[in-house]
Amino acid sequence: MASHTNDILITKATVILAQPADWQKWIFLRKDSAERNSLWKYVNPDVAEESIPSLDAEEPARKLADEFKRDSRETGRVYGIEDLSDTEFRRYQAWRSEYSSDHAEWKKKKQALLQFNTEIAQTIAEHRIHMIIKLDTPHARLQKLKAELSPMKMELETTLLYQYSEIKKMPKRANINDWLDQYEALIELMEEADLPDVKGMRAQSEFLISVQAADEAWSTNQRIMMNKAQQSSNSFTTIRKLIQEYRLYYRQTKPVASSLSSFARLNGQKEQSAMESKDSKDLSRSQNKDRRMECPCGATHRFNNCAYINPSMRSSKQPSI
Repeated sequence: MASHTNDILITKATVILAQPADWQKWIFLRKDSAERNSLWKYVNPDVAEESIPSLDAEEPARKLADEFKRDSRETGRVYGIEDLSDTEFRRYQAWRSEYSSDHAEWKKKKQALLQFNTEIAQTIAEHRIHMIIKLDTPHARLQKLKAELSPMKMELETTLLYQYSEIKKMPKRANINDWLDQYEALIELMEEADLPDVKGMRAQSEFLISVQAADEAWSTNQRIMMNKAQQSSNSFTTIRKLIQEYRLYYRQTKPVASSLSSFARLNGQKEQSAMESKDSKDLSRSQNKDRRMECPCGATHRFNNCAYINPSMRSSKQPSI
């Protein structure tokens, strides 16, 4: 069940590594996954293989009861638990308790490392699997994928800067939440790439320009606070925090317009439904009226005017039914 859940999470919330353009986001997610279990130091592709610590070497060592026997030892004899004095047995119990806890933690980390190795294979494109098919360890796999698919620094910077120039164009309000998510994710990648465009207050200034057309009052107010912070040599809110603040502001103000438009659409639907119902009733009455004109006798007149149905309408010469 747990494995199935992990597969679902990977499917829903990951990036498939297929080309160099995917590398930054993909390795970011893999690092995030590894760090949840304190595994990154065992798999970091930026570290040479000989400098990577071995998790197997960190397995807590087992001890025999013989190692706790201190008093009255006889040469060549192997002592068991029953041979320990009360003091020696208490030391053994204390070690055993600590060992059990440490070994359980180590086993958990070992299992997580195996799952992480599988995760690497599950999150790369099918036509890239041949790159790692002969590699058994997660560190070796990440190093190979980095060598083959990690973009050069200049190429990466060019790609990020192009994406940054495009993301600064604020879309229609219908897509504002998605836009903010993408903006924040791109900022994180640019910070990791150590680009100067996200240092100081440049990123905050660019973001305020982006939202100014849609929310001039909010943007102007934030810019005033930023200018005051610069003049007093104080720090201003970070770009990520600024995006989060605008997201909150947008969610608090957007529902008003959304509710009004929904109310208008609902009323419109009700009015249309009422009109359609009235038309349907009028048509039904018209059809009923037409049916009254079709008499069973074959003539075209109302039923009350039919001599066969209404005896009072019969003449003396007309036969009775």
